[in-house]
Amino acid sequence: MTSVTHVKTGSAIRGFARMLHLKRRRGWMRTFYAAIRWITSLPVLRHCIQICASDVCHLRFADTKKAPKIPGGFNVRMATAGDMPALSDYFKKPWQVRQRLERGDFCFMTMFESRIGAAVWVRIGPGCYQDDWNDMHYVSQFPAGVGWTYDGKGTKWGAWGMLMARLPEFLRELGVHEVITLVDCNNWQSLDAHRSLGYEKIGTLGCIGWIGMIQNIYRSSNRTWHRLPTSIGAVELLDKLPSDDRA
Repeated sequence: MTSVTHVKTGSAIRGFARMLHLKRRRGWMRTFYAAIRWITSLPVLRHCIQICASDVCHLRFADTKKAPKIPGGFNVRMATAGDMPALSDYFKKPWQVRQRLERGDFCFMTMFESRIGAAVWVRIGPGCYQDDWNDMHYVSQFPAGVGWTYDGKGTKWGAWGMLMARLPEFLRELGVHEVITLVDCNNWQSLDAHRSLGYEKIGTLGCIGWIGMIQNIYRSSNRTWHRLPTSIGAVELLDKLPSDDRA
């Protein structure tokens, strides 16, 4: 028993030390959020306390930088129905991939040597996005011309940045002129990568839950706090599912 306790204590100390080391790059607020997420993930707390926060990032295609040249061996393209087996293996959720493609969502990929190196999903308005309901308890509704990117994943070095840099080219052809995406506040590397591509952080979306009671808050770029429902430009953030059907 003593040895097990020692291992757990040692792991906690190493985790805390790494958190302080990374503070220099992500700041005190993100370090504090990382600590809160770690504490609320403990088995004794995770079923009664829920805390999530994400940066809301926005990109107008008029503000995009010139896309880099694609290196040899890479190919950025839109996924087709024939890519379903590869996408199912990549995301490890075959039923989810099938559902997304059937409902009309788009997936864009960076291929390297016939394998997926990065992929991201896009839903195009008019429509709504509610896949984050279980974690963040919000629904976004957006009009035509606006895209909502989600569930991005990169596993090959350089493939993700190349995909996001090329994404506006594909979406323009589909009638999209701006996109919005959420980046977890604990993922400062992804936020930096989005900013380098022209994305602007326009606010922070938070969700606090305590024994089944949920409160959503949104902090805009001018540091004003709002309760949901609220709006981000042309996008509406709602605090309930359509028709209040939460089954």
